[in-house]
Amino acid sequence: MDDLDTLREAWGEPKTPSPTARMQARAALMTRAAGRPPEPVRPRRRFRLPRAGALIAAGALATVVAAGVVVVQTSGGSRDSHSSPPGGQVGSVALAANVLDRASAAAEHRHFTPLRSHQWIYTKMSHTTGTGPGGVVTGGPYRTRVEETWWRADGEQSAGITNGRLSVGPAATKPQRPFSYAPLPTDPDALLRKVGGRTGGYEMAYDTLVEILAQTVQPPREEAAIFQAIKKIPHVTLIKGRVDAAGRPAIAVGLEIGVDHKEVLLDPKTYAFLGDRVITIRDQTLESEGEPKTVVKKGTLQTERLRTAVGVVARPGQRPS
Repeated sequence: MDDLDTLREAWGEPKTPSPTARMQARAALMTRAAGRPPEPVRPRRRFRLPRAGALIAAGALATVVAAGVVVVQTSGGSRDSHSSPPGGQVGSVALAANVLDRASAAAEHRHFTPLRSHQWIYTKMSHTTGTGPGGVVTGGPYRTRVEETWWRADGEQSAGITNGRLSVGPAATKPQRPFSYAPLPTDPDALLRKVGGRTGGYEMAYDTLVEILAQTVQPPREEAAIFQAIKKIPHVTLIKGRVDAAGRPAIAVGLEIGVDHKEVLLDPKTYAFLGDRVITIRDQTLESEGEPKTVVKKGTLQTERLRTAVGVVARPGQRPS
């Protein structure tokens, strides 16, 4: 699969050329065949395209404002605990940059209702890991746990479900990570500096930016800056073609770290955050004294986190409806 095929997979099929475009192309072909220089093309009236926000389909991301509750609901799905996703082919940095530019443009036109300090951000995540004792995962079976979390909008208090009951933590004296980075700069370079990217800690910066996408609700310009900041991190590449996010198609863009690819998963229509995962992208042989060699195959899932719901609610324990 070449780069053009990859872009077609990510963006869908192009529209059929108009009759005018076909006639112009045929005339140009006949002119070239006759050996004549092409005639200058008279400039045509330019029509203004609709704003990007009008072109973004609702898809898996729908925003509803009702009774003081803002709901952003993504379709559900869970990984088969015994399956391992196929490893995709790593594309170029340029392809990743193109996708991140589109994600940034989509974010700038996404509907947003400003949060109030007393509101809470609700997220529901499924976390998939290997069933082994820890360390590198060599393959299935896997286990998946579902986690519901509430964060106060200022990031100073959180809540969760423990043994089936709501547990609200004590209030902190300052915002906790990743809320501690607020307000986010809208300049990508400034944002990258703020999360540590300009001191050489690119992996930490990447992880922080993904965590902000996963756990917080950002205004349009700030969310757009996150994608532009990720684009500036070296060795961020695209996985060619669509990937499977537990039954949902996704675009995977991520950071190469050794034999692994840390990926953020985006909806192919809206470019909304769907989740993140770590995939082994090259075969790896592990050796330990007194132990047999272990081969980790390309395409082995190491970890995966999928966000199935996110919303803004009035209090911890409340779920978006």
